[in-house]
Amino acid sequence: MGTRSTRGVTRGKDIKDTNPFMVTSNQSYGLALQALSPVHVPKEECRNINGSMSSDPSFLMPRESDRYGEGSSYSDSALSEVFRQKESDSMNKRRKHSIFAKPSYSNAPTAEPFTKKVSKEEVKEILSNYNHNPKQQNPLYATEANTFGLRKPSEASYTTARYGLSQKFSQSFNRTMYRDEGLNASMTKSKVHDQLTPQFI
Repeated sequence: MGTRSTRGVTRGKDIKDTNPFMVTSNQSYGLALQALSPVHVPKEECRNINGSMSSDPSFLMPRESDRYGEGSSYSDSALSEVFRQKESDSMNKRRKHSIFAKPSYSNAPTAEPFTKKVSKEEVKEILSNYNHNPKQQNPLYATEANTFGLRKPSEASYTTARYGLSQKFSQSFNRTMYRDEGLNASMTKSKVHDQLTPQFI
């Protein structure tokens, strides 16, 4: 009777030897990590290939992008000359004395808004000739841009200040337009008939 009770207590409490490379979560319950014996794995000897030039396998996987420009000479532009300088220098150091250095606009004079004093009679005349015809928008797809021009201007909302557009982007192309690296913004008109000319011209 006592033997049976002892077996019932110790049943399933012992930890069996398992493959350390095939261990599941259920086998690690109640496992004492400090009692595990170290696993000795044989080391595989490999030769040192750091100092050998014959062990470079890069010839097995050549890239077609490495052959771009093969057999062609460099461009004679200033931009090509800048990029062909030493790679050890930083980009800012290479372009410090280049013509491609960005000009400083901090001291450049800013355009003041054009203002003109207009009398109340002139404002009324301008507003009377104003044709207020806003485009009807679907209220389900209303956006913030649709609210511009929705209300008719009045004497209180009329303003005489006119702000000009910034020309910093256009000025950034000055002195950097070369024959092989320019901004193509040309527009052609039809010499046959005016109807063949694009609508935006």
